[in-house]
Amino acid sequence: MDTLSLVRTVESFFTKEECESIIDSKERYNLEPATTYGEYRATNKVDDQFRIGNVGWIDVDSFPYTERIKEFVAEYNKLEKFILNDRLVLQFSEYFPGAKFERHQDVHLDITQRFGFEDCRKISMTFQLSDEDEYTGGDLIITTGITDKGSTGYSISRKQGSATAFPSYYKHQVNEIKTGTRYSLVAWVHGPHWK
Repeated sequence: MDTLSLVRTVESFFTKEECESIIDSKERYNLEPATTYGEYRATNKVDDQFRIGNVGWIDVDSFPYTERIKEFVAEYNKLEKFILNDRLVLQFSEYFPGAKFERHQDVHLDITQRFGFEDCRKISMTFQLSDEDEYTGGDLIITTGITDKGSTGYSISRKQGSATAFPSYYKHQVNEIKTGTRYSLVAWVHGPHWK
């Protein structure tokens, strides 16, 4: 199956005003330096080489666009029909000059199963909040291949308000920001462990 057949982008998912409202609310998200799961441990750690940026968690129940996101999930899931539960997690991301997130996956079976997590991420989504002209660099790339010269991939839409969904096991990265700030909303829908 072609990798890109399971990547879906909807332009203008959020309006410019909605994007700006989410960004203007960032103080409520209690931003902290981004962390990753430590290798072979179910602990979060700050890694100043692998992932640089700030993130904050958003309360799904009070977020005004939760139902719209759930509708997007339902429409997307017609492609692959993943077995899902109702757990949606939202994270606000801030990438400033020098910030990046190296190639990774959003689900790791060695961690989720070994440490007895009840479920795992199935669908990953990113929502572009910044105007693409307000920053340089910072492309989100979904890996489509790896060569002896490095990874190749598909750059998702930088259009403000766009939404993109893909399976959480797809490798992807956020290239280093050169100038300006990129804000995005990231979301995951969970389901029973992969078999």
